Amino acid sequence: QLSTIALKSREQSVLINTLKFIQTHKLYGGLHRIHNQYHGIITDEASVSAKSQIITMIATNINQFISGFRNILVLFVAVLLALNNEMTIGMIFAFTAYSVEFSRRSTIVINLIYKIQLLKIQSSRLSEIVHATDESSLASYFELNENYSLSARGIYHQYDKLAPLVLVDINIDISENETVLLTGDSGSGKSTFIKILLGITEPVAGSLFIGGVNIKKTGKHAIRKITSSVLQGD
Repeated sequence: QLSTIALKSREQSVLINTLKFIQTHKLYGGLHRIHNQYHGIITDEASVSAKSQIITMIATNINQFISGFRNILVLFVAVLLALNNEMTIGMIFAFTAYSVEFSRRSTIVINLIYKIQLLKIQSSRLSEIVHATDESSLASYFELNENYSLSARGIYHQYDKLAPLVLVDINIDISENETVLLTGDSGSGKSTFIKILLGITEPVAGSLFIGGVNIKKTGKHAIRKITSSVLQGD
């Protein structure tokens, strides 16, 4: 179920981003790549959904088999006890009724636990939004000096806890007035890394330094005062 939710989220994200930047994709011939990416996600989603349905079907059949076997066993034991005058017919019906009721309540409890687990997943995603740090509270206690060299140390990033890492242990040093070109396949994390440099996106781990000063001390607003950018879709 977790894999299905994650793949569904990726599918919707790819679709929304494709529609948002459809003109750019057309101009630079990226529709074929987007189609393959989207088709791959749909295929993975269908595969995971099929596996989930198979597991559900197997679990249902096993549950029905156990339930039927239990009823037969209870009835068999009850008949033996009744033949030996150790249990009356009324006791047999009462015991069978209690057994069925116990099974029904157990199924309700199991389904409730499953729903609670899904609710925990949804609440954890909402808590990421609710407990997000307000940028207005990140005051700049340090001013940047005139040395605008850039250093990145151990940068890691992923879009969410269920997604794979996009950036893994990125370390880079860029001197002042140095021109750097980032190249790589689509989806390799180029735009994400630029957004981290601009203070738009917060990395999962790692630190950025400008002029030897950690941007956590200067605040994001200080970084944005000395940077300019034209991002995709602007």
